[in-house]
Amino acid sequence: MSNVVLMLVLKGLIWGASYMQGHGGKSRKDGPDAAGLAGTSLMQNMVTETDLLLFLGYLVADESGRYDCLNRVACEQPARAESYLKSAEMVWRTAKLLDAVVPLDAKYEQMLIKLQEAIEDGRADGDCQAKYKCSESTSTEDNFNLI
Repeated sequence: MSNVVLMLVLKGLIWGASYMQGHGGKSRKDGPDAAGLAGTSLMQNMVTETDLLLFLGYLVADESGRYDCLNRVACEQPARAESYLKSAEMVWRTAKLLDAVVPLDAKYEQMLIKLQEAIEDGRADGDCQAKYKCSESTSTEDNFNLI
């Protein structure tokens, strides 16, 4: 349950930052999220397919400890993933200030580092599908395909 709350907080931070930058709550559109019409309402564009893939990738990664699915989405959609990364880094820095009260798990810092690397791979037009395999540990077949 706390994972869902964290993701909603991150989404709110992204929306708020976008609104304060003068986009009127509309974030920049990249990739498959760009298909929306200019006249659509804010609520329709609030959660996109890429957002859902990032949410699910995070939930799978947090539970299993395998970050390939999350990193693959970040690599394939670097602009959208970067907005989440910036928000997550802000939350992480704040949490570090409260480390004496609420102990932190170092796995989240490692996840942020790997997420940044995946975003950089995507910006450099790396082969995301080859580098980040989203598959069962016993299988070599790729079970995740955005396209």
